[in-house]
Amino acid sequence: MHKILFAFTLVINAAFAAPAQQTAGPVAPVADSQTRAQEILKQARAAIWDEAKSKSLQSLSITANRRLTRRGTEIELTLEALFPDKFMQTEIINLGLGPGFDATLIQAINGARAWSDLTGPSTQAWAELKSSGRLKSGGDATMAEKKSAGGGSQSMTTVAARVAAELSAPPGDFGGINDGAAASTQPDQQLVIQAGFAPLLLVWLLTTPPLLPVEFTYAGQATAQADGRMADALDLKGPHNFAARLFIDRQTHQVLLLSYKTKMSSKNATPGASAAGQGERNLEGNRSANPPAQEEVEARWIVSDYRNVNGLSLPHHLARSTAGQITEEIEVLKVKVNPALKADKFENKQEKKK
Repeated sequence: MHKILFAFTLVINAAFAAPAQQTAGPVAPVADSQTRAQEILKQARAAIWDEAKSKSLQSLSITANRRLTRRGTEIELTLEALFPDKFMQTEIINLGLGPGFDATLIQAINGARAWSDLTGPSTQAWAELKSSGRLKSGGDATMAEKKSAGGGSQSMTTVAARVAAELSAPPGDFGGINDGAAASTQPDQQLVIQAGFAPLLLVWLLTTPPLLPVEFTYAGQATAQADGRMADALDLKGPHNFAARLFIDRQTHQVLLLSYKTKMSSKNATPGASAAGQGERNLEGNRSANPPAQEEVEARWIVSDYRNVNGLSLPHHLARSTAGQITEEIEVLKVKVNPALKADKFENKQEKKK
């Protein structure tokens, strides 16, 4: 997966630099701003999939490589959607120990419900690897019994647990959904899972999960520093103090960038790895007694390399930056339009067994 240069930076008047800032000069009435935003969204959604020219988009499957840059962890990502409100993200996490030693994290949205499930190599597989001499005593063979958000106990490695914690949390308190929450407050896991889907759903499909409906308003025009490209900026606001800003190319009507404020624990911490108000968590998902101080920084999803697959136009390269550092990259490998997906695929099988 290639690295992108962080050269495509939208430079706008100070009024448009971040979601939290106010627009300069006369401000259009809210109704007019919302109407303008809906016009832009209609054009942008038609650029993704034009239902006037094609049959309705009923389902979708995207397969991609995902790389966490700090860890160098390679992940096989599959996003499946059965519209309007069913989504499943399956991530096979490479632990670097060869075939059979991957961890699998599944997160799913089924209407207003959400669940997750994490599985890893069996205890027997670890024992065989350890006895082969390829793994030193202790180390990554440490096992822990975990409960998924949807219930059920799985055995997984410490390494897989740590990587999964980064994947399953909202990306650095996405859009401020936990602002104002007390440090001792356990976040709603239904919301946490759905918020984790939101950035990719927004930049790929201009939609959000059922528990995170957003209101769009027109914020103004922006100019790209690299090539002078013009973009329309839309402000997004939703429940739980959610706020973000979306930039859409004025000519192609394609999404260019999603920007939002986030919290990171310290200058030495992994950008985006700790959500505001949550503090640091151990492998059981519990808060530490003394969470580190946090600072507010900007996070961006930068999208590029648009390709058309059977009438569906999607960016095939995505990069997330936090505080100016690239923290992950996603490279799309395969797109299937209207694959045969059944509704029961998105149900929590562990919950049904109870």
